This record gives sequence, structure tokens and C-alpha cells, in this order.
Amino acid sequence: MRVLLYAPVDLNLIDGSAIWCVSVAQMLGQDGATSVDILLHTPVHREVNLGGLTSDSRFSLRDPWAEGAEWLPRELERLGSRLTPQQARDCIQRLDAAQPYDLLIVRGGPICQEVAGLPRLAARTWFYLTQQGADPATVRAVGRSNGRIACQTPLLQQFFEDLLGPSPDRYVPLPPMVPRVLCEAPRSSAPAPRICYIGKFDPHYMIEELIAVLGELRRRFPAAELILAGDKFHDPQAGQKYQRRVAPLLEHTPGVIWRGGMPREQLEPLLTECAVGSCWRSSHYDDSLELSTKALEYAAAGLPVLLNPTGINRLVFGRDYPLYVDSAATCLERLTVALSDPSVYARAAGMALETCRAYTFAAVNRRLQPYLEAYRQPSGGRAGLRRPQRVLFAGHDFKFCHEIIEHFQSRPDCVVRLDQWRGHALHDERASEELLRWADAIWCEWCLGAAVWYSQRVRPGQRLIVRYHRQELTTSFPQQVWWPSVRHLIFIAPHVREAAREQIGQAMPPQAHLIYNTLDCDRFDQPQEPGSELRLGMLGYCPKLKNPRLAVEILERLLAGDQRWRLVLAGKPPQDYEWLWRRPEERAYYQELEEYIVGRGLEPFLIRQPWTDDSPAWYRRVGFILSCSDLEGSHQVVAEGMAAGCIPVVRRWRGAAEMYPNSLLFDTVEEAVSGILKHLDPTRRRAFSQAAREEARQRFDTAVILPQLEPLLLGRAQVAVACPAG
Repeated sequence: MRVLLYAPVDLNLIDGSAIWCVSVAQMLGQDGATSVDILLHTPVHREVNLGGLTSDSRFSLRDPWAEGAEWLPRELERLGSRLTPQQARDCIQRLDAAQPYDLLIVRGGPICQEVAGLPRLAARTWFYLTQQGADPATVRAVGRSNGRIACQTPLLQQFFEDLLGPSPDRYVPLPPMVPRVLCEAPRSSAPAPRICYIGKFDPHYMIEELIAVLGELRRRFPAAELILAGDKFHDPQAGQKYQRRVAPLLEHTPGVIWRGGMPREQLEPLLTECAVGSCWRSSHYDDSLELSTKALEYAAAGLPVLLNPTGINRLVFGRDYPLYVDSAATCLERLTVALSDPSVYARAAGMALETCRAYTFAAVNRRLQPYLEAYRQPSGGRAGLRRPQRVLFAGHDFKFCHEIIEHFQSRPDCVVRLDQWRGHALHDERASEELLRWADAIWCEWCLGAAVWYSQRVRPGQRLIVRYHRQELTTSFPQQVWWPSVRHLIFIAPHVREAAREQIGQAMPPQAHLIYNTLDCDRFDQPQEPGSELRLGMLGYCPKLKNPRLAVEILERLLAGDQRWRLVLAGKPPQDYEWLWRRPEERAYYQELEEYIVGRGLEPFLIRQPWTDDSPAWYRRVGFILSCSDLEGSHQVVAEGMAAGCIPVVRRWRGAAEMYPNSLLFDTVEEAVSGILKHLDPTRRRAFSQAAREEARQRFDTAVILPQLEPLLLGRAQVAVACPAG
């Protein structure tokens, strides 16, 4: 596997971003089968951060300033002291063109924006964004791209999900990391009263305050020392005022030992000489969602760490970690306790050491394998063949395919995007065009406007799948589809397939499949509540083709023999559907229905409920699920009711006998009532209820349906699945 890594960092300086760049390369190289190229942002004139990278054949520094860099674009032959984002973009393109990479990792807003605008590269890119670098322009560019966002912590991922929407396939965990754990067991007590700080010098890193605390600490522990390593000063204001103020303190304060810049491998002995590491920060970092790599480095050496009690630190180190500090006073107090009480010291050291075990190069590499595997090239193949499959779902209404979308989102080898249309033919055409360029496979939910649009623009190498429900039969959209570009056509019911065959004619694609709507039967498999045997249920009773009047008439006939019967009407009332209430025939139907209910005294026997998002709980309170419609595609509530153990009572609309052959099929109210009454016997009702559950599981369960869909979307061989005949 070949990886290209670029970050706008200066590898000559010891700071967190430079350490991050080298660490990511070393972590990826753990498996021995991965090579990593680092595109340099600035020339390297000292190897303070590089360690063994330059002598290991797995790693290569791509130096634009080196003589004979054949991949360097001609217009960039005269470079400044560092690459601009545009120059870095051009270098990345030229390097990839010479020998394509399987994966690219880029860090920093400007370069992320540049690469995000290049779909061929972005499809193989992890964009590493920090909280500070997540400016609106970068987030928008990366969010529109076909790449993935590498997140340092779960809290940072949640931050991006809040901005871009939840989409698990979009994110990759790329936490901070350390080479290895340097001690097998935590220390039981402080070896000497030495505090250490390693890294850059910044006003928010509390260097001056820590030096002041040392002065007070030396009154209690005269041998106390503060050892510091680093040579980069970050001055938030021009003029180097901070450096001029702090450098004398580092050089002349009693007990302060400043080692200057040190290579990473020389830091390990220094750490083992110290007792406590400092990651104390100012309140500026109280809302940070990122975890300090420096804290992990201290912990890996067996040191307990001074930490601010931020949300991310509490999440990672634990709420009861004993060395949280938020002021000079608490810093002095925690240091005093840790250096004088072995039990507190040992507890803090043990918690820190156990925490860092999950952040070693090897541990992070193992965690990333499911994500990396999708990019790995097959043996003898060319780069990019094993990148994640890019699956696009397009349409105006996804209510019948949530489980399908979630299934492909959960696969590490797939990246899923949605093109949500505002209506049958209303959409953001520019966004759709970007998604079209990005996708490997396109699923058009409904054979309506989205199917027409994509069929007329899809490329030969892309897979276009169209799912046809029933509503399409009443529109002209199917006749506008360019059928030669449709790879697979899916029907959700046999009678819909036959009607569509008449509508489409000889243009019908040869790859036309009957695959029912999915149903997660486990969600609905719950025991029925006592009293449900005398309740009829309709979940959704608009528009009038659902024919709730027929359900009311069935209730009325049952009440003649037993006043305990109830009809549960659940769903939005007709007045809440603006389009429906504007139609005179719809309004008249429901007004007449209400007059019938009041005139026959049936209102006390009706239970009206709003639409519920917890349908499994709703079905538990219903013994019989009614389908009184004039016509349907599949009427999914019947399948859901069956999975919940309800007895299906289905009017013989066209195709009902094929979809639900073992339901109580009826043509008249009398037939419906007769069938219902026959199943009041508890033994007979339990047997029918169990049979309904089993039929739903065999015919509609996700375990049956999803294996039929995977080969269509992912382009693999068709999986044979046993599906019972109607």
C-alpha cells in the first residue's frame, strides 16, 4: 500500500504538528507492507524529528527543493522557503500521476480545500482537520467532497457531525499516538521531585506560571527541578516579546534546566529521570475537543501528568483522575500530594499508563485496519482498485430504504452520500452533478425525477439501480428514463412488476428483480399486550385510497356482537396534509367519514393517535392490522404488523394475494368480520400470530433482503437467496 502524507509543518522544529506528521508515517509503516511518502512543506536542514525515517526504505521524503525532482511542475522550479497550498496541490497531482497512491492524508485548511476540489484525488484522501482549523470554507469544501474526515477524538467527530450531519461512513478515527509504552508497570512512587515539560513555548502553555509554582514547590521540596526541552517560541503578538520575557527565566531561574531542542529518541531517557509531566494549559483550551499527544508521551514513560479537567481529558483519562489542575494553587497542591503520597502518585501513574496503551503506533494501526483495507491494492493490481465503494442514494423520499442506507453506511468498504430531492423533479442540480461525478453506484429510490435525471447522465462505468414502487404507475416519469443506462431495476411487488412491464414495454431492462422492501424483524418481535386481541389498527389512513371508511364499517359490525372492540387510527389527520386538503374529492371523503362516525355513535370506540416513531411498541397494542386500501404497492405496515405478531386483515387489492397469501383476505365487510371472529379463539390466534411472524421473517427480513441488494450495488456476483414464493 502506498500512502502520500502532506502537512504544512516545518520538520526542523520540535512541535506537536511536526511530531504528528512523523508519527502518522511511522504508525502506517507498522505492518511492513505499507510505504509512506512525505511531501515536504519546507526544506529539511536538521533531522531533529526524523529519527530513523531517512534510513528506512519504507519511508521517503519528497523534497521539492532537491535537484532532479522530475515530478516537480516546471512552473514551480523556483520555490520560496515553503510551499503555498496551490504549489502543494500541484506537487501532489504530479506525484500521483507518476505512480498513483492508494491513500493520501492531508492536514490543514488551505490544502484540504485544494484537494477537496479534485474528485479523483479526494476519493482517496483523508482530510485531517483540527478544531482550530475547521473554518467554514474548509468544512464546506471537505463536506462536499468524496473524501473522508480523519478525526482526532470522538468529540471532534461529533463536532463535525453537528456541522455536516451524521454520516458514519464520512469519518475515520486518527487519534494522537506514541511509538510504544516505555515501561511495563506503572511507577509506585516518585523517583525524584522533577517536573518535565517538552514542546513549544506558548503563553497558553503556562510556562511562566509553572516556573513560579516551582519556586513555591522548592520551599517544600528543596531538590525540586523543572526540566524543559524545546526551542520553538510561539509569540501571539509581533516583536518576540514573549520569547524575550521567557528565555531569561529558562536560563537563570534556580531549579530550571533548559535542554533546548532534542531529537525524539533522546527524550526518552530524560522522561525516565522525571516524576511528573506537565500538560497544564490556560482556560483558552477549556473547550478543546482534542487530546494532547504530549500527555500520552509522558504517560508512556510511566509519568503521571498534570492535566486540565476538560471534557476530552475526563473522557480519556477518567473523571476521577487525581492530577487535574486549573490554577497555580491547584497545581502546587496536586504536585505536593503526588510527590509526598505514594498511593496518589501510583494511582495517577497507573491510570495514565493504562490510558496510553490504546494510543501506541501498533494499537492505532490495528484500529485503522478495517478502514485501510478498503484502499489497499490487490496483489498484482493497480492503485486505487480497493478504495471504498462510493454509493449514492438519490430521491425525494427515503422512508422505505433507511435500513438499506444504514447497512451500507456501516460497511468499512463503502462511503455513502445522499442526494435528497425536494420533490419528484426538484433538486439542487449543481450538487447532483458533483455527486454524479463522485459515485461508483447510484441508487434511485422511486422511478421518478431522480431516475430520469441520473439515467440521462450516468457514465458507462457507473452502476445505476432504480427501485420502482407503485406510485410511478400513475406518472409519466418511467417513459422518460433512458433505460439502456439502468444496470438493475428493482420491483417491490409482483403485481407492480407486471403493471410496469405493460407501461415500459420492450425498453424494460433485462436485469429486473423482484426484491421486497426490507424489514428488521428483530425490532418488531415483541410479545403482544393483554387486551390487544380486541383492537383493530390502521397506521396511516390518508389519502382516501387507504379507505378508512371500510375499517370503520368493520368496527361497527364487530360492535354489534361485542362492545369491547376498538379501532386505533394512527397517523396525521387529513387536515395536516396541505396538498390533500386542497383537493375537493379528498376533503369531501373525510368530511363524510366524520359525519358517518358521529351519526352512528362510533366516536367512543375510536382511538385516534398521532403518527408514532416507535411503531414496534404501537403494534404490541393491536391484535389485527387492517389494510383496507383500494390499491397498494406493498403496504409495508402489513409486513410490520406480521413481524409484530398482529393478524393481517387485507382487502383483496391487486397483488394482495401474492404479497400476503396467508393473511385474512377479504372482498366485503362480512368476509373481514367473519375472518376476525374465527381468530378470537386463543389457541387459533396464537398459531396464526406465530405463523405471521415466521412469514415476515422469511419474506421481508433484512437478513433475506440485504444479501440480494449487495451484489447489485457493489458489482459482485449475484448471491442466491431463498425467498418463498407467494
